[in-house]
Amino acid sequence: MNPLPDKCFAEFFAGIGLMRMGLERAGWKISFANDIDEDKWRMYRGHFGDTGEFILGDVHELDPDSVPEITLATASFPCNDLSLAGARKGLAF
Repeated sequence: MNPLPDKCFAEFFAGIGLMRMGLERAGWKISFANDIDEDKWRMYRGHFGDTGEFILGDVHELDPDSVPEITLATASFPCNDLSLAGARKGLAF
């Protein structure tokens, strides 16, 4: 017997939910999402609704007990080096 839930995932540094979009199409179920950027949360909520799995805040300050048991943890590629928020020097920075 597998003690972990089948095909449940957490999306760290979720941004607007691109990992979720792909995984849900493949039959996975979101259990947890997190990002520090409130603008990203608004876009995420626009895509998926306010379904309760998203925690807005710094990943370093998350209560570990707030993350449910999952079978997969994802983390999106940080875009700061490519976006207006970063140095705008891309991967060559």
